[in-house]
Amino acid sequence: KGTFYYPKLDLLAYAILLNDPESVKSAAPDIRSSIYDLRDSPVCRKTVLTSRSKLEIFYKLIINH
Repeated sequence: KGTFYYPKLDLLAYAILLNDPESVKSAAPDIRSSIYDLRDSPVCRKTVLTSRSKLEIFYKLIINH
């Protein structure tokens, strides 16, 4: 069902399949908005609140050839 333990047994990770990667119509509105934000700014820092803590994530989504 997409759940696996990574990098250790007390942490869960998820794998998903996205059938419409261009439009992301099947994504929830808040997730779709985040995807569009990352498309507009593929190199950025974002603060994310989780159930456990506040994380600062640095995104570098540019592929160098």
